[in-house]
Amino acid sequence: GCQAGQELKDNECLDCGKNSYSLVATTECKQCPSGKAICDGGNNIAAESGYWRLDQNSDIFLECSQKDNCPGGFDQDAICKEGHEGTLCNSCKPGYFLFGGTTCLRCLEDRGQIIATVGLLILSYMVILYFIVYKTIVNSTNEKKITPILIKILANHIQVIFLASAYELQWPDLLLQVLAVNNETASILSNGFYIDCLITANNRGTVTDRYFMKVVFSISVSLFYTFISPVIVFIYYLAKRYIYKEHMDREQLKNYCFGAILILGLLQHSMVTRQIFSLFSCRKLIDGGDQSYIQNSLDTPCWDDNHLFWVYLVGIPGLIFWVIGVPIVSLVLLIRNKMYFHSAGVKQKYGFLIKGYKS
Repeated sequence: GCQAGQELKDNECLDCGKNSYSLVATTECKQCPSGKAICDGGNNIAAESGYWRLDQNSDIFLECSQKDNCPGGFDQDAICKEGHEGTLCNSCKPGYFLFGGTTCLRCLEDRGQIIATVGLLILSYMVILYFIVYKTIVNSTNEKKITPILIKILANHIQVIFLASAYELQWPDLLLQVLAVNNETASILSNGFYIDCLITANNRGTVTDRYFMKVVFSISVSLFYTFISPVIVFIYYLAKRYIYKEHMDREQLKNYCFGAILILGLLQHSMVTRQIFSLFSCRKLIDGGDQSYIQNSLDTPCWDDNHLFWVYLVGIPGLIFWVIGVPIVSLVLLIRNKMYFHSAGVKQKYGFLIKGYKS
């Protein structure tokens, strides 16, 4: 019989011509998939630019969500753009980080520099967050100050954009461009751009391992920002009392601590929610196929033992206590205190939520 790359004609095995191919022993060659593949005859077939080949023995070609990341061609060492790897060139190689949800950029090569940069970025982000908290709480009892209102509008805008950009819906092209720009900001705010580098600097495991580590690390850092806030408030309390010789009673301190946790929890809510939802966001690579994969890590199978472990450990508790629990608890607290919105203590606690509304 004829070999792969050949067809039988007039009882003779002939090589498949250009724009045709065969990958198994067969009697006739197939037509090259138009627009998806390049066929140089025989069994020489490769992905066209913007497409990704399922494997070297397959004639299934999938369109890449980011076509620039899939250059195509016969060079097996360059089927993905530099820094990219995996299914649909969707993942970053070790030593690269994902920026804006689309492009992998090179990390700093020196491990010490990476750790120093990470520390500086975390510190800078904390300074920004706690400045927001300070301006919001301090001005919560002053009806003429609109800073808390402006901060709340900005926070709502970031949350909506952050969640909208997480789903591959059929947005209009103009809106997609706006989401792309905002997604770059979102990736910075969600710590993702340096977590990739930090993880690969210490552990160069599989794409799947790195994905789950990134989810857990992102959630942990966001929660750290939130629940470390009372420490920052306490430092502010000590400075005000012993350096500036201003009085602040313990009840006011407790109100400020509660308000700080509430503000930072709500500011971080959409970022943590997005990471939790990503654990449940699956897609099939092939229409009608049995296996589905995590949308943000297409090399990671959904619902196998490894995935279920993280779903039970992080996903389901996160949905119950964070995604659903935080808004419900906030609503219950507001309802319980609705008769006291004009008191200074309630404003210090819930000013971020109620400022700007009329009773």
